[in-house]
Amino acid sequence: MNLHAVSFFYHYIVGGIILLIGMALVLASGELSVKTSRGRRYLAVLIGGFALYAGLHALSVFVLPYR
Repeated sequence: MNLHAVSFFYHYIVGGIILLIGMALVLASGELSVKTSRGRRYLAVLIGGFALYAGLHALSVFVLPYR
């Protein structure tokens, strides 16, 4: 595995863990409720944004350099 792949996986594994801890704290504090449609939408935007950014970054690290 090359250095870019190791860096990519480290970045998103650590970032994902931090995101999950932060989301757990927000949900536990009651600041964001998944019982409302607005809360579910915010949660989806946060997780979807992380996944979208990780996907675009993966594209630029693993696919585009070999084209």
